[in-house]
Order: sequence, then C-alpha cells, then structure tokens
Amino acid sequence: MIPSYRSSSGNYIIKTATIPTPIPTIVLNQNAIEALFSLEKALVLKQYSPSSIRTYKNMFTVFLGKFMERELKEVSKEEIEGFIYQLIKKNKVSESYQNQIINAIKAYYEHALKMPREYYTIQRPKKALSIPNVLSSKEVLKIIQAPKNLKHKAILTTIYSGGLRISEVINLRIRDIHSEEGYLYIKDSK
Repeated sequence: MIPSYRSSSGNYIIKTATIPTPIPTIVLNQNAIEALFSLEKALVLKQYSPSSIRTYKNMFTVFLGKFMERELKEVSKEEIEGFIYQLIKKNKVSESYQNQIINAIKAYYEHALKMPREYYTIQRPKKALSIPNVLSSKEVLKIIQAPKNLKHKAILTTIYSGGLRISEVINLRIRDIHSEEGYLYIKDSK
C-alpha cells in the first residue's frame, strides 16, 4: 500500500513505497531438485513458453525452500496458504508475485503430481484497482512533435494512431502499409 499526500497548493503528490524484503536463496536438496525437474518436464510437455517455464521454476524454488524437507504430496492447502501469508507479511511481496508463486505451485500439483484441482484452490490476492495514467490530447501532440527526425515522428504517429506495440512497429514492412485502402497489416498481433 502506498499512501499519497497532496501539498496544500495541490501541485504535487508525495508517495511512500513499501519496499519488499528480499527472499533468501536456499540450496535445494536432491528431492527438491527432482521436484523442480518434474515441474519443468510437465511444463515443457504442455508447451509452455521458455519464459513462463523460467518464471514458474523460479517461483517454485521459493516454495521448495520452505517445504523441501517434506513429502510435497502431504503439504496441505492450509500450509501453502500459510506460506503465502508469511511471504506477504514478512517479505511484503506484491500481488503479482503472489499470483506467480500460486501459479507455480498449482502447476506443480496439477501437471507434475496429477492431483485433483480441489487440492490446490489457493486463495488469490484481491486484484488491485489502478487508474491508468492517460495523457491528454495536448500531451500526446507534444510527444509526437518533440522529435526533430521525420522518421521518429512517423514511428510515434503510427504507434499512437494504430494503437500498436513497439514490436509491431519494428516488424512492419513496406508491403504491410496499404495507403490507398487506409490500413496497416500487422502480422502476429495480439
């Protein structure tokens, strides 16, 4: 939680941040290494992306640091929720971190151990409501007009007018621009 304070003139906001406490790195025993391999194998077979597999393994390693001396099939849902509670209270982990570690734990119990879904319906954090920072028309115009280079202005205009990601603009080809028809062909967009 970040409390905000507004000055008496209302011109600025001072925010104080909660800094998470680092989670100590622990050397895994052989059982934990086998469990980690079992998770990796299950995720590869499910065709998870390399990035997702890496994240799941990192998060599951934190879980294993707590429970590696135990038989993981015997760890109860209450113990898992207690572990997550400790991470929240002691290490002040974010909602995103909580969801990532819950996803890794659930993936292990579902895909590697093939346990029933009821076993690992773990309480998730309440989704934080954040108001998006929206630029005014004048601010957008200033950003687009700021570069002196015509190519940079064209890139910014294309991003803004098409609602594109930077990777989509980078991968644009001349044949993807259909000026006569008034559209761009975006390959592999989300």
